[in-house]
Amino acid sequence: NGAGGNGNLRLRVAKLLFAHDKILDSSSKLSHQFLTSVAHLNAEDADRLAIKEGDTVLLSVEDVTLEATASVSNRCRPGGVVVPAVSDWQGVNALVGSDGGPAWVEVRKV
Repeated sequence: NGAGGNGNLRLRVAKLLFAHDKILDSSSKLSHQFLTSVAHLNAEDADRLAIKEGDTVLLSVEDVTLEATASVSNRCRPGGVVVPAVSDWQGVNALVGSDGGPAWVEVRKV
């Protein structure tokens, strides 16, 4: 796999300094305080993949898939996607290879 082909981008999982550890279900009065996963894409990649700010995207590698909301900016370089790890419950860590090498994920609009 490599950058650019068929929506494959290099994954970077970002650790947030003030991350929320708990994910609440929608019936909780505090559920609005916790955001779903966000995938930060470079504007060049977003244009190429026809992804716009706020679109729902799927990130997948092998049999692992994660749904996220697209954020289009220059927060990451072309060829990469940054996903903050807010909670292990979200499954972000499952996208990362166990060998410690670069993880390439397919990113596509839902």
